[in-house]
Amino acid sequence: MVCVVTLSIQIYLLIMTANIVETFPNSSIRSLIGADTTLFFSLFAGDNLGKSDGTEAGTFQILPLPDSESTTDIRTLTDSVGGSGRLLFSASENEFGTEPWVSNGTTEGTKILKDINPTGSSLPENFFNLNGTFFFTADDGVNDRALWKSDGTPEGTQLVADIDTARTGFEYFTDFNGTLFFEARLNALNDPQLWKSDGTSEGTQLVKDFDFGLQSLTVAGDTLFVQHNSTELWKSDGTPEGTQLVAEELSASEFTGAGNTLFFINDYRVNNNSTNRELWKSDGTPEGTQLVKDIRPEEQVDGVPVNSGSNPANLTDVDGTLFFTADDGINGEALWKSDGTAEGTQLVKDIAEGEFSISFDNFTHVDGTLYFTNQVSTNDTELWKSDGTEAGTLEIEPDEISLGGDLVTDSFRFRLGLVIPELTEFDNQLFFTGEAYSSESADYEPALLTLSDIENPVSNTVYRFLNPDAGVHFYTANTKERDAVQNLDNYVSEGESYRT
Repeated sequence: MVCVVTLSIQIYLLIMTANIVETFPNSSIRSLIGADTTLFFSLFAGDNLGKSDGTEAGTFQILPLPDSESTTDIRTLTDSVGGSGRLLFSASENEFGTEPWVSNGTTEGTKILKDINPTGSSLPENFFNLNGTFFFTADDGVNDRALWKSDGTPEGTQLVADIDTARTGFEYFTDFNGTLFFEARLNALNDPQLWKSDGTSEGTQLVKDFDFGLQSLTVAGDTLFVQHNSTELWKSDGTPEGTQLVAEELSASEFTGAGNTLFFINDYRVNNNSTNRELWKSDGTPEGTQLVKDIRPEEQVDGVPVNSGSNPANLTDVDGTLFFTADDGINGEALWKSDGTAEGTQLVKDIAEGEFSISFDNFTHVDGTLYFTNQVSTNDTELWKSDGTEAGTLEIEPDEISLGGDLVTDSFRFRLGLVIPELTEFDNQLFFTGEAYSSESADYEPALLTLSDIENPVSNTVYRFLNPDAGVHFYTANTKERDAVQNLDNYVSEGESYRT
């Protein structure tokens, strides 16, 4: 069963309405992908496809239709992309094999995009949206795996370039100044090359041939950073001569751009025992590639010097400020932020406050606010938000709602297993998966939920309505809710009740 639950947040009030959209037995929602005004998602089990426009009426299953005998196997949406109001994804059908499919959010508009390999399956991968053009790789049975592009129509789905028939591995598709950059390699590790493409055959060019595997491509400002073999950091302006080594002898991971600064985690024990895993940065120069702050310095344990490192994780850019988690040895794993300077790298809040925390996850930002989950036990995960201050870092707690005359304390919850928490930004709002209490089943059901602000502020006037048939009163301080109830036939307005 799937629900859309809207949590309307004000400074003084949390209003929540729970609505069951449609029943999907033994299902859960995963792989949330925004495409302009449509949010697509997978429905498990059965690998079904669903969509939402953020409203209860606009949330439903697209394929397959209930009780249909369709032979289409909608693949998971982990390798798919949305844009221009459409979703491109991989699906398998008895007649065509595994080919690229497209959906405009309707059942009739969800169909095979093009039978690229008429003699078998093209096995499309690496879907990427760049300024309205969909890039992906596929095997047409003639050119082996090659670079393709699409505008979402069959005639607009075309081969861009057969880079090298021997190259079967593609990864790290990245938008750098409006041009597609990616890695092409012979196999998992051998002979990786940095390529770029403007969507034309002549504009698809080799930038740099490396001798061992690439691990990431990351954009920070006007620089494309390339992690090579986990020990070297390179930078590129998109030209062969402008692709240069920045630093080596690193043990780096989790590269993240925030503003013009590249942040990453470096375990410097390899060549220097002064620090363990800590937060580093780079401005694209050797001298500017350095430790940001030794958050957890060397400490004495039973008279023995130990350097455990703060083990930063969850590096996330929020409008130029880096948020991350780290353990300074005093507060345990907590939320931190950094502007790239030692003095500007600060503890935001000790979320667990001494209690055990299994993991932080799902770091997502919406309109300058960071959202994330904090798992505190096997079956207890919390939803949090932060504006970068201790006072503004708060748990979004489930509301108490009245359904069928019964008070339900936890209107939504996260649990491991069938329902895995997933957060995403869509239409400038936070959408997330979880479980919501359903009055229909008197139990918790898999749900799609959203956080949104009330358009009208809460006033200090409380309005009262009477339901003569039930003999009950309804009170609200929300002007939008007041106007909605005023239009109901079974409630009579009794005007202002009191001021708060």
